[in-house]
Amino acid sequence: MSRKLLRLPRNQKGLTLIELLAVLIILGIILAIAVPSVTGVINRSKLQADIGSLNLIKDAGLRYALANDLTASSTTVTVQQLVADGFLNAVPQSQSKKVAQFGSVVITLSGNTYTVKVYVEDTGTPNTEITEATFSST
Repeated sequence: MSRKLLRLPRNQKGLTLIELLAVLIILGIILAIAVPSVTGVINRSKLQADIGSLNLIKDAGLRYALANDLTASSTTVTVQQLVADGFLNAVPQSQSKKVAQFGSVVITLSGNTYTVKVYVEDTGTPNTEITEATFSST
C-alpha cells in the first residue's frame, strides 16, 4: 500500500533540472532588481534623519541666540555646548554616510536678524556648511 502512495502517476514526472534552474534564474533577476531599490530607500531615509537632526541643531542655535541676547556680530557654538546649556537633549548621531559628525553652529547677527549656519564634519571635507536658517528678532 505504501508503495502505491509514493509512486507518481505516469503522466506526472516532477521537475527537471532545467526547470529548477529557470526558477532560480528568475528569482535571481527579481532579487537583482529589488535589493538596490530597497537599499536606496534605506539610504534616503537615513539622509532624511540627518536633515531632521540638522534642523533640530539649527533651532537650538536660534534658541541659544535669543536666550543669551547675543550682541556680537558672530558667535560660534559647538553642538556639545548646546547640549551642556540644555538647548539639546543629546548630540544627534549621524545616520547616513555623508555626515561623519555634527560640528559647530555659527550665529551671525546683522541688524535685528540672526543667521544660523550649521557646520558638519563631512566624510570628505571637514567643516562643510550644510544648512542655514534666518530669524528676525523684530
